[in-house]
Amino acid sequence: MLGIMKRIAGSYGQVRPEMAEGCPEKFDFEFFRYVWTYRRQQRPKLLDYFQGLRADQSLVCFTDRTQASHYLKEIARKQNRAGMH
Repeated sequence: MLGIMKRIAGSYGQVRPEMAEGCPEKFDFEFFRYVWTYRRQQRPKLLDYFQGLRADQSLVCFTDRTQASHYLKEIARKQNRAGMH
């Protein structure tokens, strides 16, 4: 939640590069509510869905951006090493 508020405060009224042209940053109550209630309402639905993954599929969960960054760097390192052979 803090990250959302910081982003809004820092770019309110401006169009960020990853946003559609002509869509300036604003406070979106519905999005804020979605994020606020995510763990209670959306997460259980997704966890149920992921229980149905096939044996050849896997789910990787991150609890913060640092974990995701390390994971992606490790994948890139392994691919680079595999490409050297």
